[in-house]
Amino acid sequence: MKLMGTNSVDVHPGGPGNAWVWIATSIVFLGAVFFGLASCGGYAWHKEAFRVSATVTVVLAVVVPSLLLRTIVRKAMFLAAVVIGFHVVEAAVAPFYPGPPESMSEYGALFLQSLEFGPCR
Repeated sequence: MKLMGTNSVDVHPGGPGNAWVWIATSIVFLGAVFFGLASCGGYAWHKEAFRVSATVTVVLAVVVPSLLLRTIVRKAMFLAAVVIGFHVVEAAVAPFYPGPPESMSEYGALFLQSLEFGPCR
């Protein structure tokens, strides 16, 4: 039992750090779904609010020590996965705006268009 406080080595590094990783991933995923489904609609402040919240949570996920992102390589891979994942998920749901595609081939074509030109095609 320590009377003078907690030794920083004894503090579990995964708690808040792991939570920030999952929060950042969730915000980016949900933002991608929202902006994919609302491809050409919405207000300008929606994108700004998303950019700020996603940036803050992703930076916290990388900066706060966690068991998930222990090394610089994992942190770099996380950053790349978040950015690439956002665009892929956004393009994957964009063909459903304003209505669902008629066939899988139409979905594939719309998905590729969304990847190339953005969700508002």
